[in-house]
Amino acid sequence: MDMIELYTKQFKENVSIKDVVYQLVKDNLIDKREMRNRSIIRDYNELIKDSTITINEIMETLSYKYNLSTRMIQEIIYKK
Repeated sequence: MDMIELYTKQFKENVSIKDVVYQLVKDNLIDKREMRNRSIIRDYNELIKDSTITINEIMETLSYKYNLSTRMIQEIIYKK
C-alpha cells in the first residue's frame, strides 16, 4: 500500500491539508522546522501587503506568534 492510499484510508473523506501535513510531520516525512519556516514566510508575505504595518511590527508579530526572537525571524525570512 502506498502513502497516498494509506492516508486516504486513514482520513477517509474528511481530510484537510492541515490534517495531512500534521500526519506527514508526525511520520517524519516533513521536517518540523521547514514547515515552521514556510509558515513564517507565508505569514510575512501576507503581512507585508498591509501598508499600515511597519517591518518592525511585522517582525515583532511573527516573533510573538512563533515564539522566536526577531533575529531568528529575520534569518528565516531573508534566507529564503
